[in-house]
Amino acid sequence: MMNMRKSKAFTLIELLIVIAIISVLAAISFPSYVAYMERTHRLDTQSSMLDLASSLEIYRSQNLSYQGAKVSDLAPSLANNQFYTIVLSPDPLPAGSQDYEITATPKSTERMKGTGAMKLNSNGESCWDETSDTSCTYGTHSWN
Repeated sequence: MMNMRKSKAFTLIELLIVIAIISVLAAISFPSYVAYMERTHRLDTQSSMLDLASSLEIYRSQNLSYQGAKVSDLAPSLANNQFYTIVLSPDPLPAGSQDYEITATPKSTERMKGTGAMKLNSNGESCWDETSDTSCTYGTHSWN
């Protein structure tokens, strides 16, 4: 009778099956992860825009006007946003200015390109158009 020993290693087929399963799981989960990260960066930018709007309202309550308000003074950290360019229109705000608009556009060199521009104005109106990286229209596309 032949002496049979039990194998204590993986066969090549077993290893290939495990690699195939891991590849399928990665192919399914990676797009979800990318979408999650895009949403997280967008929400973080919206939060930064709301913080700037709050700073503008505090500035107005202390100075009775938006005149002279600048992003560089109120929210210098906005310049460090890796994924969006955030601007205040106009910056600085001129004398007698009662309105402002904060716009965030995706940086063309980053992974947020193609995810849409966002705006917030002094009336509290917001918009986000995921089909346009340059603009959006109030009333048609809201953050909510």
